[in-house]
Amino acid sequence: MNLLATPLFVVSIALLALNDFVLKAAFHNWLTGKLSDISGLIAFTVFACAIWPSRRWFVATIISAAFVLWKSPYSQPVIDLINSILPFSLGRTPDYSDYIALPGGWLVCLFILRLRPWPMRSWLVGAMAILSLMLFAATSRYIPMHRVTRTALIPAYGDQRTIPVVEGQLQDLFDEIADRHGLRCTVCDPLSSGRLYVKNEAAPPGFSLAVNFDPRRGILFFDLSSRGGQADKNTHEISLIRTDIENRLKTLFPDIKAEEAKQPKPRKTLQIAVRKKTSKASYDVPENQEDYNEDYNKAVTVIGTVVSRFGLQRLTPSHFIMEVYRVRVNGRRLDSESTAYVHSSTFFYRGRLFGPRPLDRELTVHVSGSGGPFVYVDITSYSAEYLELQRNIADELEQELQATFGKKRAWLRWGSRR
Repeated sequence: MNLLATPLFVVSIALLALNDFVLKAAFHNWLTGKLSDISGLIAFTVFACAIWPSRRWFVATIISAAFVLWKSPYSQPVIDLINSILPFSLGRTPDYSDYIALPGGWLVCLFILRLRPWPMRSWLVGAMAILSLMLFAATSRYIPMHRVTRTALIPAYGDQRTIPVVEGQLQDLFDEIADRHGLRCTVCDPLSSGRLYVKNEAAPPGFSLAVNFDPRRGILFFDLSSRGGQADKNTHEISLIRTDIENRLKTLFPDIKAEEAKQPKPRKTLQIAVRKKTSKASYDVPENQEDYNEDYNKAVTVIGTVVSRFGLQRLTPSHFIMEVYRVRVNGRRLDSESTAYVHSSTFFYRGRLFGPRPLDRELTVHVSGSGGPFVYVDITSYSAEYLELQRNIADELEQELQATFGKKRAWLRWGSRR
């Protein structure tokens, strides 16, 4: 295992981590893609040779064959089978040019006997082994994404009488552009709430355009994103749509300026838990299913009544086709289109749409079951504007759930009060 302390392995792992978690997110170009393949293949070959040092040429042959298959379209049935079993999804972009990394594995095996380790304690070598396994898994789970997020100030927003006219013009503009580029409206709320257009509903979230308009401040927001196996191919189309949008906006508002924006991150998440009434045993146990159904439905009824008083809406089941989650119900894995999943997770929201999922809203309330003894309620705010409302909703939900289930069974979880 001293091979895990050699400069070649340490540098390869460091480069793999830097590339996958920093450089890819910043640049995501041809070079970062190839850098990930080369550093990952070298590091994985050294790792495998550390386990089977006397079989290094056999290791190189197996790894090379597996890499060739992994990077070809012929591996897709195997990946689909694995993804139907695992709780997370594997992904890769088939690209024959990635085979440029193959000589790296063979060169490692050729010179591996000449590698000299740095002096390291045994616990540090063990930590390197665990870290490398995590990085190998993270690399295979990486899903490429290309995104263009922009905001623009509408010059005419100051005249309140023109707001309905301006909003109507903008909505017609985006409907027309989406139609021209083969995008279909799936969340068709007014522009002040947000509209979502997608290209391929069968493989969500795929290629999408989210847009909203804040009439009070006159700020237009749009987000173009593509992820998954087609992300690299859609880069050019994203640029075309962005240019089309900005040119059309300048036709309506000659002085408009579009600027790059950042995706909002959660400002705060508060969580309320409802514990089982009988024991700490899992809800997944068949004899507890009746308790789970009763508790979950009762909680959803209480929560729906409370949040509706604060102006939140319930996400309709038709929106769930946009989500790619797999859940286990009675030992069976179900996809997002099943009624069982709609039953297992319930969402309420308020605020504008800002991303490729219908759940990307400024304020969300998510009710879900768990493998443990709880029904969870997550109240998440993505905007400073909704922090006070979030706090008020959490306090009232805690009171109402305690009145329904008792103070010993329902409470705002530790740490949420900060």
